[in-house]
Amino acid sequence: MARTACILVSVCLAAALARAAPPPTRTSVENEQQYANRLIDMDDTAAAHVALAKWCAERGMARRAQVHWQEALVRDPDSAEARAALGFVKRGGEWVRAADVPPEAPKPKPEPSGPPPFEQRRAAAEEVREVARTLLLPTDPAKWSQGAVRILRLRDEAAAGPVAQILGVGGVEHRKLACQALAGIPGDEALSYLLGFLLADESKEVHDAALEALKDRADDRVIDQLIYALARGRPETMQRAAHALGALHVREAVPALIANLRIVEYRTVLERQIRYPPPIVGGIAFVAGVRPVVGSHVVAFDPIIGYITAGGIRIPEYEHPQEVLVPKTQRRLVDVPIVHDALREVTDQDFGFDLAAWRRWYNAIMRP
Repeated sequence: MARTACILVSVCLAAALARAAPPPTRTSVENEQQYANRLIDMDDTAAAHVALAKWCAERGMARRAQVHWQEALVRDPDSAEARAALGFVKRGGEWVRAADVPPEAPKPKPEPSGPPPFEQRRAAAEEVREVARTLLLPTDPAKWSQGAVRILRLRDEAAAGPVAQILGVGGVEHRKLACQALAGIPGDEALSYLLGFLLADESKEVHDAALEALKDRADDRVIDQLIYALARGRPETMQRAAHALGALHVREAVPALIANLRIVEYRTVLERQIRYPPPIVGGIAFVAGVRPVVGSHVVAFDPIIGYITAGGIRIPEYEHPQEVLVPKTQRRLVDVPIVHDALREVTDQDFGFDLAAWRRWYNAIMRP
C-alpha cells in the first residue's frame, strides 16, 4: 500500500512538472515511456530513487531527477548522494545548505622571499673567506678535510654567493667543493651558480661535480636553461648542455637534440686565383682654348687643356698573370658526436647522424 501511494505521489509530481514543460520531442516521448516503465517497476527505497534520479539526469530530465532526489532524502536523511545533489554540505556533523555556508576567508599569500639581507651575506662571506685562507690548503690533507666539512655544513641561502665567488676563483678542487656545497644550499641563487659552473667552467671535473649537484634539483627552469644553451650557446657551451641533458635523461629535450645533431659550420679558406694586371690607359693632351683672367691693371690668359684617350697600352714586363690568395667563406654540415650520445642515452635509439630517420621516429613514437 505504501509503495503504491509513493508511486502515485511521484506520478502526480511528474505530471505537474510535465504540464509546465515545453512541447515534447520524439526523444523526450521515448524517455517518458521508459521513465513510466521504470517508475512502475521500481522499489520504494532510497537507493531505487537515487538510481532513477541519476537515470533522469543523464537524459536531461532535470525536474524528474529533482523529485527523486527529494524522495530519496525522505527515505534516508543521511544519503550523501541525495544531499550533495540537492546542494547540502556537511559542517560539524550536520547537513546544511551550501548557500548558507559563509565563504572561507582567503589565506594570506606568503611574502615573496627576496635576497638575503646584507648582514647575512657579509657574515657568510667572512666565514668562507676565513676557511679558504686557513684550512683549504691542498698541501695539507688534514686541514683540507676540516675546511671542507665546514663549507659543506653551510645551509643558509646567503652563503650561495660567497661560496661560488670565493671558491670559484680557486683551483679545480676548490671549484668542485663549491659545487658540492651549493648542492645543499636552497634557493634560486644556488641553482644559478651551479648552472654557471656546469656550462662555463673549463674543467670536466667541475662540470661533472655541478651535474651531480643538479641531478636532484633539475626543475623546469634548469631544463629550459640547458635547452637554450644547447640551441644558442657557443660550441663548448652547447656540448656541455648536451652532455647534461643526456645524463639527466630529459625527454623534453629530444627535439632540440635532433635539431643540433648536425650543425652548420662556417670557415674561411684562402683560394688561389689567377689575375692579370689592368692595362695602362694612354692619351694625348692639347690646348683647347684660352680664357681671359682680368685683375687690377693686369690682363692674362689661362689655357684650357683638353685630353684625348688613345686606348690601352700594355707594357711587356707587366703582361704575365699573377697568382693571388683570395679569402672565401665555406659552409658545411658538421656531425656533433656528443649530441648523438645524448640522444642515445635519452631515447635508447640509434639512427646515427641521419636527421630524417630521427625525425620520422620522433613523429611516429614520441609525439602523442
